[in-house]
Amino acid sequence: MLLAHCDTVHNDFSDDHPLANDCPPAYCLPLQELDVLVGNSINVPAIYDTGSQIIVIRKDIIQSLSIHINTQQLIKIEGANGTTNWMVGCAENLSLQVGDVPFKIHAHVVENAFFGILFGHPFQQALLCQFEDLPGGKVELSVCDPSNISCQVYIPTCPRIRHAPAVKIISIVNHALLPMLPPPAQVTTQHLPLPFPLADALTPPLDTNSATSA
Repeated sequence: MLLAHCDTVHNDFSDDHPLANDCPPAYCLPLQELDVLVGNSINVPAIYDTGSQIIVIRKDIIQSLSIHINTQQLIKIEGANGTTNWMVGCAENLSLQVGDVPFKIHAHVVENAFFGILFGHPFQQALLCQFEDLPGGKVELSVCDPSNISCQVYIPTCPRIRHAPAVKIISIVNHALLPMLPPPAQVTTQHLPLPFPLADALTPPLDTNSATSA
């Protein structure tokens, strides 16, 4: 029964919509990049990563527009190489625009990055994004205007040929709810000198009772 049903579906396709994907399998495909208007002032290339949980923006972009950073809202992230870092804070209700579609998001601010903006899942949710993979590795992106979700706009994208980041959230801290705790940067950057050599600190103490009995 299943094979008969599949044959019926196949017969509905025309020659303009081939059933087979003749493209060879890819070892790796680049992330896609699109132009974003930030704060109604400057255009910044942004990459989107459907596997990212957050939106990230570089600190110098925020500073150039004199946008407030909420340093109480912090996120600790882990890079692809296993290193961990704390975000600077969060640029809340940040005004962005792609194509003719304006919208607002919360963007977590990072000190240094190989990108201007990284769009994760919150971007997809805010604009009800739809991604369609096309032959040759191309991707078609469509977004909905938050003020009129029936208005769908197609946004041009291009492959990002430079370094592609990958981040994973480890923990989220809102210091506005924990006023007595120091910010993580003060904790993680404080290095006190050891009163004894490091090798001694890593060597377990000798069991004097065992040594005497031996």
